[in-house]
Amino acid sequence: MRRSQDFKYTLKNGSRTGNAYVVVHALPVQKIQADPNQVGLFAQLEQPKVGFIVSKRVGNAVVRKRVTRQLKHLMRELLPQLNVSFLVIRANSAAADASYPQLQQALTKQFSQQKLWKNGITVDK
Repeated sequence: MRRSQDFKYTLKNGSRTGNAYVVVHALPVQKIQADPNQVGLFAQLEQPKVGFIVSKRVGNAVVRKRVTRQLKHLMRELLPQLNVSFLVIRANSAAADASYPQLQQALTKQFSQQKLWKNGITVDK
């Protein structure tokens, strides 16, 4: 996800859950299909769009880039299992000190809370 209007639409219309490491804003496929103004937008989606927000509160440029790389790698693994059209992941300052497994657990917990897994899969990590 690169366009600011995609970020704004997801942040405004999506559901939000969070913990110490990340805040997840998700816009499920069903919600886009139900919005008559966005049906064309959904038809253009070939795959889900994911965006990341890692502000300067997380740390300096090196730390922010490391957190972004970790989140991108996690989403590459998890995205095929999710039933979502737009997803924005905002890193909190605690994400700078989090290990890869801690970030993975934080994301999977947020996805479970929002019931974003395909076919009702529940992941308890």
